[in-house]
Amino acid sequence: MLWYYKFLQDNSSNRLWKVPFSRRVKINFLLRLLLALPQSFIGRICTVLLSRYSIEISADCVIGDRIMLPHPYNIIIANGVHLGHDVQINQGVTIGGNFRKSKVENGKTIKTPWIGDNVILAANCVVAGPITVGSHSVIGAHSVCTHDVPSMSLVTGQNQCKKLDLSKLGDSLFAMRCKAYSEKPLTNNISV
Repeated sequence: MLWYYKFLQDNSSNRLWKVPFSRRVKINFLLRLLLALPQSFIGRICTVLLSRYSIEISADCVIGDRIMLPHPYNIIIANGVHLGHDVQINQGVTIGGNFRKSKVENGKTIKTPWIGDNVILAANCVVAGPITVGSHSVIGAHSVCTHDVPSMSLVTGQNQCKKLDLSKLGDSLFAMRCKAYSEKPLTNNISV
């Protein structure tokens, strides 16, 4: 039992050994494996994620770099969804389309959401329909988003959108990421 207490202590000698046992590392490893494998294995890994963590990620969605899943439970990402880089998805998030509605952009019919870079999707939010969520936006907890969201905005409730002020955010991680993105040119690397 003594080894267990030493393992639980937070010191530099055992910190490296805790990393492989972390739930977040396991999920991120499975996601990276999912994106690196050929299409034949994606269905199998999706079923493992679905049965273990209730995560359903379609094989047809496009996911950018450095996706973050702090609490990886009950997440649904539908067919055709495009996620940008550095998107944070919390528990209970549903991202899907309303297949009765569609919009045409650049000659292509869009029925599912396009989510920009550095977007935070808080717990139990729903992003549905042919919408575009701009970069550096936050979709609040328990909110429903069915309309386009401009960059640097906050969505609360049902489609209530407000402009974000970075000076009021202080030194939060989100504010630091926004400042880092503003120093380099924004590129939309999402392609169909």
